[in-house]
Amino acid sequence: MTTLDLAITRGAATLRAAQAADGHLSESCDLGPRFTAQWLALEAFLGGLAPADRDLGVAALRATQNADGSWPPYTGATSADVSATAACHSALRHCGVPSDDEALARADRWLASHGGLAAADPECRPLLAFTGDITPSDVRGPPGALLLLPGVETAMSKLVVAEALVLMFATGGLVVGLEHDRKRPGLESPLAAAVATRVLEFLDKSRNPRGGSWLGVFPSTMAALIAMLALGVPLDDPRVVEARAALARRVDRSGRFFVAPISSEIWATCTGIQALIHAGAGRDDPAVRRGVAFLLGQQILEPVPRIFTTPPSEPPRWAAGPSRPRTPTAPTVTAPRWCCAPCTSPPRLGARTSARRWSGASTGSFPCRTPTAVGRPSTGDTRRSRPAS
Repeated sequence: MTTLDLAITRGAATLRAAQAADGHLSESCDLGPRFTAQWLALEAFLGGLAPADRDLGVAALRATQNADGSWPPYTGATSADVSATAACHSALRHCGVPSDDEALARADRWLASHGGLAAADPECRPLLAFTGDITPSDVRGPPGALLLLPGVETAMSKLVVAEALVLMFATGGLVVGLEHDRKRPGLESPLAAAVATRVLEFLDKSRNPRGGSWLGVFPSTMAALIAMLALGVPLDDPRVVEARAALARRVDRSGRFFVAPISSEIWATCTGIQALIHAGAGRDDPAVRRGVAFLLGQQILEPVPRIFTTPPSEPPRWAAGPSRPRTPTAPTVTAPRWCCAPCTSPPRLGARTSARRWSGASTGSFPCRTPTAVGRPSTGDTRRSRPAS
């Protein structure tokens, strides 16, 4: 057996060991301290952060701070990032770290020389405003009147990814809510009231029907959640409760404490089963069969707003993952085709046919995670992707 053969054998064994009982493969995604900090800051501000999570989170942020007081943009980076530093500074402060603490003092000095908290990016600023670290005017959100224009959703969906569309509406609503003392504007401000109504309607329409997330990813869910809270939606509202639970499911406590902004069970299962097939596993291999059964069980059968499909389509189809039914993506088509084509029996051929029809020139379409639209547990993300080759 050659060195290459040994490597393939070890890799296949690792995949088999990592496969869950229902056939899926997944790996938590640590994209840096920023998302951990944002979750800590929000829950601490709302009074819902457990002491154990607070202590673990603060320790994790301290461990990733750069010597100059900044924080890196992603795990393993040696550079500094304003948005990550602003988020971590906010988290430490809201978690009760005193202002004269050395970590906060170093962060203060670094931020002062790099534009301050308001220099954070458009995705980070809304939470900083919600938690009172910057003013609503510092958010620099879209003009409220823009959100009232007829057809703005459809027009913008052709120009930006789904996450940007959610962020645009959520940011506009958040600013209006914060400017009206975290209440939904009334008759005293007709334009603001109309914007609030429009934003809440959009967020209700774009919310995943199961799992409580927006697009199945942390940034969109966070943006939508704080917009609703800023517009006076109470903490005990089911939409708020489910959204907070969706964010909490991102917390990884299995080793080093962090919050994973995305996950991709369907992507990972597709590529993992493909790898096993190319490593010599046959169609009757138990691991392959379990993986294929999982994939075929994740087909989206419910209608999805056309602004969140790439390209616009009708069910059935797949999204990028279990909690990302709102945004089916063409690249997810190819992997399930390779996985399912050699392994499915005639009664399930309709799934492959539907996927091919949905994807047009592509060969099939799946989600990145299990579609919550069909009532399965949600953990995934729904970002748009480049067309499959």
